Parts: sequence; structure tokens; C-alpha cells
Amino acid sequence: MFKKYFYIILFFVSFGFPGTANSTVVIDKVFGDTQWGIIQFDHFGGDLTIDIFADGFTGGPLGIGIDDPYLTLRLDDGSPLSSFTGSLIAVNDDSNPAESIDESTSWLDSLLVLPNLSENSYLLAIGQCCLIFTNTGEASGVFGFNQDFQITFSTDVFITALNGVSVVPEGNQSRAIDVVEPASLAIFGLGLFGLGFSRKRRP
Repeated sequence: MFKKYFYIILFFVSFGFPGTANSTVVIDKVFGDTQWGIIQFDHFGGDLTIDIFADGFTGGPLGIGIDDPYLTLRLDDGSPLSSFTGSLIAVNDDSNPAESIDESTSWLDSLLVLPNLSENSYLLAIGQCCLIFTNTGEASGVFGFNQDFQITFSTDVFITALNGVSVVPEGNQSRAIDVVEPASLAIFGLGLFGLGFSRKRRP
């Protein structure tokens, strides 16, 4: 009996208890040198960290990232991107790589740490230092050809649009991708194996 409960506990520790979520969302996106990178999303309240890996990033379509990215977070009030009026929440230029939640090792990459961020719709603008996003009609957020970037959210969000193009299928929200670490998957598999083994040995 003890072994059975041990394996059940192992199952939930490795895969998470029902109703909990602490996953990472990674988005790779490329945009032209006359555009901003725009990610519109819904956040459901609580702590949120938004990290960019761009300086030295080679995993995008062009193989080269923004050399000095700049993040702007605004409330998404539904106004057009060409004349956006959402309130400014936070901006960031450089960050300490030791605080990064992604693979970045560059001080030039940006990081937004947002404790107790309220439940709401938000707009994240990705540009190059040091332009704060106001609207897509202003000067380009990126100069030259360094255009790839990777954005990581520390928890689940619902992405609603990328660069002004809706990604919500048939009016339903599009859930962010959950990334499960290989080690967690291995432990999860071990837990399942243990559950099956304990059932076989039941008299």
C-alpha cells in the first residue's frame, strides 16, 4: 500500500497537481525593419516575468537576432496599433543575465519582472534600444537586419495576436504552449510505470 501511494505522489510531483500551471511559453518571430514586433496577450493575474533572447540569438528564420532589444509593455485597450492609446506599464533595455529565465547570457537582452500584474489584456512591443513603443506609425523599432528574437513568459498566457494578426481560431482563445522539460517527462514515465507495477502485484 505504501508503494502505491509513493508512486501516486511521484506522478503528481513530476507532472504537476491538477489546476496548477507554471509553464514557459516560447515564441520565435521575425519582422521587417519597418515594423515593430507586437505580441498581444491575456494575463490572468499574478507574478509574470517576460524575457527576450535576441542578442546572439541564432535560432530564428534569419539566424541573427536584434543586437540590443528593447521591451515595452502596455495595456491593450483595443485601440488600433497605428494610433495606440493603451497605458504604459513597463519598459526595459538591459538586464542582468543571472536573472534570465531563458538561454540568454547577454546584458543587452531585456527582462520585465512584473509582480502581482493584474488580470487584463496587454500589448508587448519588441524593438531596438531605446524607442518606447507608441504606435506602429512611428519610426521603426528595429534598425538594420537584426530581426529575430525569442520571447519567454514565466507562466501561462493566452496569445491573441502577433503583429496585429489574430491567432484566435473561430473566436476562441489560443492557449499558450506548455513546455515540459525532458527530465520531468522521464520522472513522469517512471511514475506511470510504478503505478502499473503496483497494480500487477495487487493480490
